[in-house]
Amino acid sequence: NIYLLWILKKGACKSMHINCCIIGYRPFLRNVSANLASILDELIRKHGVDTFYVGESSALDPLFATAVGKAKKKYPHIRLILVKEHPGKSQKKALSKTLYDEIAFPGRENPLRWRVDRCDYVIRCGDWSRVHSAVRYAAQKGKQIFRL
Repeated sequence: NIYLLWILKKGACKSMHINCCIIGYRPFLRNVSANLASILDELIRKHGVDTFYVGESSALDPLFATAVGKAKKKYPHIRLILVKEHPGKSQKKALSKTLYDEIAFPGRENPLRWRVDRCDYVIRCGDWSRVHSAVRYAAQKGKQIFRL
């Protein structure tokens, strides 16, 4: 019984991650990279975030992936997961081999909602009209939202 309890506890600890994603369309700030690095640092140090989800369709996604990649140098325990809209899409193929720890496919689900559903924290940036419904969805789900 003690051995089984140890295995269950060990497995439970491994599966517990604190997750974050970014919702955005187009970065409109001059210092978006510096501001993003600051927010990532706060999320990792103060909130224990260790897993970041990024898409592949907005202009903000490569910026976010690069910022997380830089943060990995300081915090090697963090993970970056690419959420691909379509399994056959070959965009970022070479980059995915080195930058991403995992590639996920949400299937028929909305990729943005899929990311929000799995995250505790959301970073929002860009054109408000394009991200409004996703931010509202994140707020309804009780996610803590950081504005970039």
